Amino acid sequence: MIIKVDEDEQHMKGKGKGPAKPAERKCPKPIVSKSSTGSGPKVNNKDAKGKTLVNKGHEVSASTSDSNNNVIINMLTDMRNEQSSTNKRLEDMNKRIDVLYNDEYDDEYDNVGDVDEDMDEVHEPDDGQDTGNEPPCKKQKTLSNREESRFSSMNKRFRSGERCGDKLDEHLADNIKIIFRNGISEEKYRELMKDEKSNRPENCEGLVPVQTDQLVWDLLWPRTRTNDNRMRQCQTTVVRGATYLSKVVNRLDTILGKEDTQNKPELEGILDDCMDSLALFGHANKEICLGENSLKPDVKVNIVSCLIAQPFNKWLFGGDVSKTVKKTLENVFRGGFRGGWRSSWNRRRGRGRGGRGRDAVQHCYIEFTDNRPPIQNKMSIRNSKFNLKEEKIVDIEIEKLLKMNVIQEVESEINEFISPIFVRPKKNGEYRMILNLKELNKHIEYQHFKMDSFESALNLIKENAYMSSVDLRHAYYSINIAEQHRKFLRFVWKEKYFQYSCLPNGIAMAPRLFTKIMKVVYASLHKMGYVNVGYIDDSLLLGDTELECKNNVTETVNMVSSLGFIVHKDKSVFTPKKCIKFLGFYIDSETMIVTLPVEKQDTIAKECKQLQSKNKCKIREVARVLGILISSLPAVEFGKLYYRKIEREKIKALKLAMGDFDSEMFVTSEMKQDLKWWSDNIYTQKRKFNRGNPQVIIQTDASKLGWGAVLNEQKIGSRWSNDEKDNHINCLELLAVYYALKSFKDDLNTVENVKILTDNTTAVSYINSMGGIKSIECNRIARKIWIWCFEHQIWLIATHIPGKLNTKADYQSRNFNDQIEWQLNKNNFEKHDRTLCKEDYKRQGRRAVCGTTLANPTMVCSSNETVNKQSICYQSKQKAIDSTIQGHSSSFRKDIEFDGMSDIRNRLQNRGISEKTSTIIMASWRSGTQKQYKTYIKKWFIFCLERKEDKFHTSVELVLEFLTYLFECGLSYSALNSARSALSAFGLTFDNVPVGKHPLVIRFLKGVYHLRPTVHNDVNIWDVSIVLRLLRRLSPVADISVKDLTLKLVMLIALTNATRSQSIHLLKLSNMQKQKDCFRFKIFDLLKQSRPGYKNPEVILKSFPPDRRLCVYLVLKEYLKRTVDIRSEEDSLILSYIKPHKKVSCSTISRWIKSIMCRAGIDTSIFKAHSTRSASTSKAKQNNVPVSDILAKAGWSSSTTFGKFYDKTVTTTDVFAEKVLQI
Repeated sequence: MIIKVDEDEQHMKGKGKGPAKPAERKCPKPIVSKSSTGSGPKVNNKDAKGKTLVNKGHEVSASTSDSNNNVIINMLTDMRNEQSSTNKRLEDMNKRIDVLYNDEYDDEYDNVGDVDEDMDEVHEPDDGQDTGNEPPCKKQKTLSNREESRFSSMNKRFRSGERCGDKLDEHLADNIKIIFRNGISEEKYRELMKDEKSNRPENCEGLVPVQTDQLVWDLLWPRTRTNDNRMRQCQTTVVRGATYLSKVVNRLDTILGKEDTQNKPELEGILDDCMDSLALFGHANKEICLGENSLKPDVKVNIVSCLIAQPFNKWLFGGDVSKTVKKTLENVFRGGFRGGWRSSWNRRRGRGRGGRGRDAVQHCYIEFTDNRPPIQNKMSIRNSKFNLKEEKIVDIEIEKLLKMNVIQEVESEINEFISPIFVRPKKNGEYRMILNLKELNKHIEYQHFKMDSFESALNLIKENAYMSSVDLRHAYYSINIAEQHRKFLRFVWKEKYFQYSCLPNGIAMAPRLFTKIMKVVYASLHKMGYVNVGYIDDSLLLGDTELECKNNVTETVNMVSSLGFIVHKDKSVFTPKKCIKFLGFYIDSETMIVTLPVEKQDTIAKECKQLQSKNKCKIREVARVLGILISSLPAVEFGKLYYRKIEREKIKALKLAMGDFDSEMFVTSEMKQDLKWWSDNIYTQKRKFNRGNPQVIIQTDASKLGWGAVLNEQKIGSRWSNDEKDNHINCLELLAVYYALKSFKDDLNTVENVKILTDNTTAVSYINSMGGIKSIECNRIARKIWIWCFEHQIWLIATHIPGKLNTKADYQSRNFNDQIEWQLNKNNFEKHDRTLCKEDYKRQGRRAVCGTTLANPTMVCSSNETVNKQSICYQSKQKAIDSTIQGHSSSFRKDIEFDGMSDIRNRLQNRGISEKTSTIIMASWRSGTQKQYKTYIKKWFIFCLERKEDKFHTSVELVLEFLTYLFECGLSYSALNSARSALSAFGLTFDNVPVGKHPLVIRFLKGVYHLRPTVHNDVNIWDVSIVLRLLRRLSPVADISVKDLTLKLVMLIALTNATRSQSIHLLKLSNMQKQKDCFRFKIFDLLKQSRPGYKNPEVILKSFPPDRRLCVYLVLKEYLKRTVDIRSEEDSLILSYIKPHKKVSCSTISRWIKSIMCRAGIDTSIFKAHSTRSASTSKAKQNNVPVSDILAKAGWSSSTTFGKFYDKTVTTTDVFAEKVLQI
């Protein structure tokens, strides 16, 4: 069989005529020169370019110039020496290989002189030979008996272990060489893989690519999955090749079975060779299946051994993994150790079986990002500077570490990583030498993990419990670093190189690794019934009785000692106590209080007073003081209220200084106020923990109209004042909590713990954290809430409640009985109150003013403009009389009734239209239109109220004056057009003509257009290829995070269907149809472009075989697979990638699209999420897609809409400057 190779693949062949002859090489002659000192001749070998090669053992000739570079000469000498040693190693290696071949594979033949010297020779076609696509000639060239050159022995020297057979046809050998080195083209590969000839025979089950079992696949890391996919692709190729060969073997066997077959002995020999080849294919398939090393970082060794023992079929581990690892599945974890525990690990230094595995205890490997070790620039190495005293300390510490075998003295080598060292004093007077691994940590992969904290320890302490502690000495040093990675933990001291052989302090992976190891220890103790909490090398041991705590100490010390850890007797507390020092704090189980040590209190007071006395200091000094304050918060109950002003000023100064901590900043008056609180109150501060369950639960909610709260059966609500209503909703939610606490104050007099339920997560976070940094206003309100609680000795806990469960408080925040209560105008009241009640005025708050409840509110007329209505009503005591409060209409209906649209309804009913008919007419305006109309109707009401005009019966002159007022306020032509439409919807008519169609109003708007013409958007649009490049990098989809997968899916849907965020938001699984190569979604909800007689276009997500990285079909399949467990009963396609994984709004989808655009480098200050419609359709038109198809896909009614608003020029990258700079 002759393999045909295309002309462009035969790059090893020359273009000249006739066979190429090997170039004759001549040995360079030694050049004799005399040194400048006349000490005799010196022999130098120079190559053709004149470079000097210095021979070992000879003196080096200096240049004839005056500058004699000894450094270069020494370097060349070292290079020559290294080359000689390399050659010697190669000779030794070849001898070992020869012995290996002679012993194992060369029993019958002498393994010498059997090398094909012409194996790598390049053959040129003969004269007149066609070098096109014709098959190579089958004629075999005769070998010329030419003499060996003096360098031909190199071939034998380096290939003395290779045994070759008879030669093949020259062209066949050349083609095999090219294919085995370069492979075949992708097109030819796909063609062969899809060929029916490669289909598996029906009865041959072994010719199937083996897949990883799903249970094991789910445990693998993304990079491991990528490697497994590559191995599977390689295995598929091997299986297809074996399929071809198996059919050849079967055909030969059929031919030999015939009686009239000629040349049977020759054919039988060919059959035997083919069967041997097939056997090698099968062995290669087995070797690929047994790639256990790729699973060890993710699955423990004992489970891998258990799985590998199972025979594989079409599944790598037999397909029944759940039964195979039923007892050991709990040992599998992701992101754990490199390898697993030994079966018997009570002797930590013992090796045991599985020495090749990466055991976290014996052979800890540094987890570099993408498994790529760092390459250090030697010029960036900066050694620390020490004085004489510090040098002595370092000498002593190095001597200690050498005796403990923590560090080793080594020689410098390539690819090592040098880090500086520094020393820090301990509390016991000793010093700790630390390796500064700041630069190395940048190359170590960060992995999120959970560990016990001081708070989790407090939650386990019962009242009057006994406590002890066990501290481990040199904890990190008990974990060995793998020898291959020790070169990355080196430092230089006095021109000597040292490396850590154990886990050093300061490496990023150390806390996670050591916590994982100790969790196994504590888990074993928990099974014995003991309660322990560990924080790296320190642990807190608890017991309900003194004896129980003593037993806990005994078992813990015995276990950690048997594992090879060293217990620090000086720091440990073996005697059970009810007051113990743990992690720098005193814990008292009798009073359930945490306090600071006196020395820590002195340090805080001293540092705060020093900083308070300064007007200017370095940012680093402020950061240091902040670190001290924040570290003391577990023992300072209200300390969180008095450090955020300092933190905010530090962040502001750091931004101005471009991250330079050595820059100076001002110590502001607000900072000094917080510092003064710390210095004055630190000695009296303490914190109570485990307060018990809350005694009162209050539900609160806020809307743009007002706030509401519910306590048991008591309900309360009020409108926002003019100063409050414009605040952000997060601020309003916090204000709702504040007003609810003040309103229910009488019910909280005997209460210590209060629980707040709110549906705003920001409010929950700011309350539980006693403030925050991001929002100044939210921090101010949260601080006000907690100061009020401190004054009334109330402890607050906030919890999130879903909005659909918070209906009572929501109702109170939207429905008010304005006639049930009155209060005087605030300005007039305060003016007279200052003179009449001077003593009580300061104690009087704005919300403390309570009006008199009227016996019959209907007898009192509505308020005029001098009365400020504030409704605070307890509906449990008195029901509202106003008819608008009756019934149980939805909150959406109430939003309409109180936002100006209710007047449109009333106008319709005044014309004799029934309420049901009015409701249907009101539905003709969509929610977005109603929001738009609401703004201008309110402005119209205010405008008429200020001029004391009737808002229902007016003149066209007043309408024109209103529009002129809006024009002077800066509104554009389109905004004024919306105002005209709102007034027309309101029902204003003049001369039986709607106000919007009145000739004067139309003429007025034309004048507005000429005076303030509409500014068109940029005629350019961003290039889709910019985003596609980013989406390609988010591949393969099986390895990326759920967040990136969600963002990629949303962007691909938006681009491939030119759809709005609203359409993506309305995609539902119940309306999805899965077909062979696409997903189809039907949308039955109303879209923005929906109109009578219009059919919503289907959203079709088709496969894209040319580039699987951009295939939205594959992305959606992976997304459905990932979200099947978190979807529950949710029907919406797109879910939030963060808990609680509910459906998202249109604005969230738009924000996701903008985030992808921003990551791709598109200016999102100019282009919004909606620009994807213009970008995709413009790109489609540029690629000659018919306009009719574009209109149908995007849902536009005419080409005018597309041409006027969406068809834009695609912006291309300006490469002129780049090309100029590259010249």
